[in-house]
Amino acid sequence: MRFVRENPSGPNVWPQTQVDRIDKALTKMESGVRDLYNIAITSQNLDQVQAGFTSLLERTRAGQVARMDDSDVFPCVWLPSKRNEKFYGREDQLREIDSYLDPGSKRLRTYMIYGRRGVGKTNIALEYAFRNPGKFDAIFWINCETASALRTSFTRMALQLKLGGVETHGHHEENLIIVHKWLARTERTWLLIFDNAEDDALLRLYWPESTGAIIITSRRWTNFNNNALRDGQTIYPFEPVQGWELFVRLAEWEIKIENNEIPESEIAAAQALVSEFDGLPLAIDQAASLVNSDRFSSVHELLDAYRDAANNIVPHRPTHQHSRTHHAVDSIWFVIFQALSKNAKAILSVLCLLSPDVTYLDVFLPRSQGVLTEFLAFCRQPSQASPNLTSEARAAIRELLEASLIKQEGRIISVHRVVQEAFFYVNKLERQDAFYAAVYLIYDAFPKQVNGRPLHSSWERCERYVSDGIFIADRYSEFEKIGDPIQAPPELRWLLMNVAWYLNEVGDYKESLRVANIGYSLCDDRESLDYAHLRNTSGCCYHELMELNNAKHAWQDALAIRKKLSETEELANITNNYANLAFSEGLHQLSLERHLEAKALRTTLEQSGEEIQVPLAVTHLCIARAQTGLAQFEEAANSLDVAESLILQVAPTTSPYMADLYYARGNIALAERKNHLARDHYEKARAILNNTTPTHLLVCSVHYKIACAEFSNGEIRSAIRHLDVAYELADLRRQDVNDPNLARILWKKSQVLSNQVVGFVAQQDVEQAARLRSQAEQMLFELQEISTSNPRDYSSDSDGKVYDNLVCGFFR
Repeated sequence: MRFVRENPSGPNVWPQTQVDRIDKALTKMESGVRDLYNIAITSQNLDQVQAGFTSLLERTRAGQVARMDDSDVFPCVWLPSKRNEKFYGREDQLREIDSYLDPGSKRLRTYMIYGRRGVGKTNIALEYAFRNPGKFDAIFWINCETASALRTSFTRMALQLKLGGVETHGHHEENLIIVHKWLARTERTWLLIFDNAEDDALLRLYWPESTGAIIITSRRWTNFNNNALRDGQTIYPFEPVQGWELFVRLAEWEIKIENNEIPESEIAAAQALVSEFDGLPLAIDQAASLVNSDRFSSVHELLDAYRDAANNIVPHRPTHQHSRTHHAVDSIWFVIFQALSKNAKAILSVLCLLSPDVTYLDVFLPRSQGVLTEFLAFCRQPSQASPNLTSEARAAIRELLEASLIKQEGRIISVHRVVQEAFFYVNKLERQDAFYAAVYLIYDAFPKQVNGRPLHSSWERCERYVSDGIFIADRYSEFEKIGDPIQAPPELRWLLMNVAWYLNEVGDYKESLRVANIGYSLCDDRESLDYAHLRNTSGCCYHELMELNNAKHAWQDALAIRKKLSETEELANITNNYANLAFSEGLHQLSLERHLEAKALRTTLEQSGEEIQVPLAVTHLCIARAQTGLAQFEEAANSLDVAESLILQVAPTTSPYMADLYYARGNIALAERKNHLARDHYEKARAILNNTTPTHLLVCSVHYKIACAEFSNGEIRSAIRHLDVAYELADLRRQDVNDPNLARILWKKSQVLSNQVVGFVAQQDVEQAARLRSQAEQMLFELQEISTSNPRDYSSDSDGKVYDNLVCGFFR
C-alpha cells in the first residue's frame, strides 16, 4: 500500500515485480477479510458488518489507485491542419453539434456529420474543434481511411498524452490498449474526431467504450454499434445566396465590390460560373482559386474555358441523382488541371494514386535515382544525393499549394479525395505514366522480404508506406472494375507481395488477404514463385484465423510450386508451414514427420554454408511442439535444447524466438504437472514479449497458460487476474464476434470461479461462472457450426481440450 501511495501512476505502469507483491498481499487481505466475516456473522449487527466487509473486499479486488497528475500535458490538441481562416457559414450545424456534445454529460456522445464528397464535412468538424479548445482537455483527429491510418492516429494520441509504455516502432495495438485505458479511466474531458469513417469493420477495434465526445465524418450514415443515443445531420450544399457569398469571401472580393472595383460584367460572369456548382463548397473554392491566380486574364475567359470543357471535352458520367453537378465539377477540375505546369501536373498525378491523408515528401527522394522515370525526371538529384527536393520539384509543390489542390504540414502532403477521383477521370492520358512512376517509388521505399524471413526489423518503415501500397493496389483494381484497365509493371506485384506479408506479420489478416487477392490478378503465371509467395502469405493468414481448409488449399499450391522449382529455403519454409497446419488439425504424428522433412532441407542449406541458424532453430522448436502433443516430453526437451543453442549463436537471450522457446518449455512442464516450473518458463516468455510484441496473441496465450498453472496450484486470484489480461488482449485482436481465443478464456474463467466456492461471495461467483460458461459454449457452437437445436454437453470437458483445439496450434 505504501508503494501505491508513493507511486500514484496507474496499474498499467507498475513494475511487474511490484504487481506480484501487491497481488500476494491482496490475497492475504482477502483471506483475512473472509475470516473476519465468519466472526462477524455472529454479531447482533450482522447486516451492517457484512456490508462493511463486502465493501472492503470489493475495494481490495478493485485495486483502486489515485489518478495520475497530468496537468503538464493539458490542454492536449492534435489537428491535421491549420484553421481555415476563410471558413464560411454552417452556424446552425455548429450550434447543434455544440449542444449535443456537452462535456458535462456522463455518457458517450457521438455526433455524425454525413453527406456527399466535397460538401465540407471535414471543414465543419475542424472548425468545431478550433472553436472549442476550452471545452475539452484533449482533442484528437483520427484518420479512418485504412487500418494503418487508424493505428498511426492512436499511436500519435498516446505520444501526445505522454502515456507510460508507449512505443513508436510497430507496437500499435499496445498503444491502442494504453489509449483506451486512459479514455476509460481519466477524469479529463475529451473529443475524438473520426474523419472519413466509411468502414464499420475497421472502426470496431478502435471505438472507445467510455465517457466522452465523438464526431464522425462520413459519406453515409453508420451506426455499427447500434447506439440509440447517437445523433447527427446531413450536410447539404449551400443555397445560391450562400454559395455566392462563399465565392466572394474566397476570392477576396468583399472590399473590391464595395468600392466598385470589379466591373459588373465580371461579377455577372462569376455568378454564372458559381451557379453551375449547385452550392458545392469544394467546387466553389476551386473556382475562386482560379480567379485569384494569373492563369486567366478575366473571369469571362475562365467562364469560356469552363463552358468549352463542359460542352465539348469532359465526358458525362453515368446518370445518377447528382449527374448535373458532377459534370459541372468535373469540368472545373479539367480547367484547373489544364492550367497547371507540366511538373506540377506530374507531381499531382502521382499523389492522386497514393494515400490521400498522409504521403511523405521523401517518397520523391528515392534511395536510387534510377527509380525516377522520365515522367519525374525533374525530381532527379545531382550525383550527390540531397535530403531536399530539387528546385523544380519544390516549385511544382508550391504551385499545387497555391492552387489549393494539396495541403502540406511539414514533410507530409495530403490531397482531397475528390481531387484524386477527378484527376484521372478527366486526365486519362497521364494515368499510365503516373502509375508506373508511383509504383516504382513505393516499391523502392517499402522494405523487401528475403527468402521468407520476417520483416520485424523494418516495421517502422513498413508502416510509413503501407497505406501508399494499399492505395496503389486499390487504384489498379478500380481501373479494372470500370472496364478501363491499366498496365502494371512487375514491381507492383512484388510490392504487393511485401505489403501483404507485412500486414500478416502485424496481424491485419483480412487486409493482407485482400491485398494478396489483388496480387493474384497480377500473376499471369500461376506456376511462378511470385504466385507461390502470395499463396504462402494467404495460407499463413488463414491458419492464424483457423480457417484450416483455406490454409490447406493455399499451402498445397505453394508447396507444389516450390517443390517443382527446387527453391530450397522457401521449400523448407512451406514444408514447415504445412506441418504447422497438421498440428492445428490435431494430427501430431503427421506434423512431426513434415517438420522432420523441413529439418532435412534446412540441414542441406546449413552444409552448403548458408547462415540459417534461426530458421533451423524454428524447425526444431516446431518439432518439439509436435513431440509434446505426442507426450514425448524428453524428446521434446532435447529438441528445444538444440533450438536454443542455434538461436543463441546469432541472437540475444531477449530475442522473440527465445520467447517461443520458453513458451514451449512451459507447455512441457504444464503437461507433466510441474506447475511452478511451467509458470517460471511462461514468465520468461512474457518478459521478452512485453518488450517486443506486447499484444501478440502469444502474449494472450502466455497469460492463459499462467492462469492454468496458478489454478492448479490453488492460486485463484492470480489465475483470474491473468485470465482477465488474456481476455483483454484477445478482445483487442479478435477478428469476429465469435473468437476462439475468447471462447477458451471464458471457459477457463468459468471453471476457476466455479471451483473457488468460499464464504459469502460463493453464490455470485457461481452465477458469474454459469454466465461465462454459457457464453463460451455459444461461441463454441458458432465456431464449430453446431446447431443449437441439438447442443452437445461439454460439461465433462474438465481439461478444456475442445476449447484448446479451437485456437491456432501456435497458441495451444
